[in-house]
Amino acid sequence: MKARKSDLVALGFLIAALVVFGLYQGLVEYRVEDPFADDGQQWTETRGYEVWMAIYESHQSGYLDHFFRFLIAGLGISVVVTVLGPFLVTILSRSRPLWWLMVACSGLAIVGLDGGVLWTHLESGILVDGGFEYGPGFYCLLVFPLLNFIGLLLIRKRTEGAGLNFQPEGVE
Repeated sequence: MKARKSDLVALGFLIAALVVFGLYQGLVEYRVEDPFADDGQQWTETRGYEVWMAIYESHQSGYLDHFFRFLIAGLGISVVVTVLGPFLVTILSRSRPLWWLMVACSGLAIVGLDGGVLWTHLESGILVDGGFEYGPGFYCLLVFPLLNFIGLLLIRKRTEGAGLNFQPEGVE
């Protein structure tokens, strides 16, 4: 079984995207200054895994405007494509329609998630007002879809007789 260098590099990017997504879940996404905190802490931290609880609570309360649904769709597609990517390298290198589908989903997820998150932070003035600090989880949120997209783009189409050959020689 012979693997191509481009597929190994693609697999490296896809695994890196999966690792960065895992890091996002546990790292601090952002810290907000809370001058009225009763427990003496002036900063309230939000971690990546708390996003899933916020999505669930918003769904239960019925507060889902169109822009928030746009962000949820981008995050959901990013997660699915990132988790499946490393396991589908061989299949994606053989099936161009499936490769195009994954690349299109990954690209749309970047627009939906990264574009939406950056737009939200720029429009609301969070970057200017102060009392707000980004944690490493925020950058992980922006980077993992990009790593996944790059990894998918590096997967090349297999030609007949090249790359992974599962049949012994001489068998047709």
